[in-house]
Amino acid sequence: DVGYSILRYHDKLKDTWKLSPGSHKASYGVESPHLPGVTVNATATADGDRAHLTMKITNGGEKTLHRIKPLLCFHYDRLAGFPQRLTNNFEYIYVVIDGKPVRLADIATENPEADAKVAYVRGCDQHDCGKFANSRGGLIDKDIDIALIAIAGKDSRRKVVITFTPGKSILSNAFIPCAHADPFFGDLEPGESIEVKGEVLFTEEDLESVVNDLLERGVGKAKGQ
Repeated sequence: DVGYSILRYHDKLKDTWKLSPGSHKASYGVESPHLPGVTVNATATADGDRAHLTMKITNGGEKTLHRIKPLLCFHYDRLAGFPQRLTNNFEYIYVVIDGKPVRLADIATENPEADAKVAYVRGCDQHDCGKFANSRGGLIDKDIDIALIAIAGKDSRRKVVITFTPGKSILSNAFIPCAHADPFFGDLEPGESIEVKGEVLFTEEDLESVVNDLLERGVGKAKGQ
């Protein structure tokens, strides 16, 4: 179940990120220290009120990489005025169900006091966070519309909206605290590459309007949807 590690935040890699002049774009391209020949290339580009993200995995090895499981973790507690660890976090975190933003606090799970919650994107059959979610009693039964998670500041005015396309799942852990809108890579045969795209949007707009715009653009949907 654990499989192989491709790239992790604690891998000891020097000079990974490269900044463009003016620091409007950051990028890296590295070979996995665990799987020779497998490379990860990523970019983050500032564009007004948002950052556009890409992540590309290329399998230059000899073995098929099965059911790649990305975990892209955003620590929102570093933003001034946003929820800190175990401070009723789910009252400020939203996902999209039936076209509307819904607070995680309003979505029932097996354990009413769960400090971590997970949901899968409708149409994606890669369900690989259940063990973690069930250990906390925080698996959400109903699939969400898209891989989108939004965090509101405690003043409810400022929001951060995170999306990835194609979408796989969302995860939020109030203990860290963090928010995930994780993309789908699936299997990667030798010689193949797969790239996913994401956005991190900083806004004071009405969250429902933001969600409607993203839904119209097809952001965060499962592959083939």
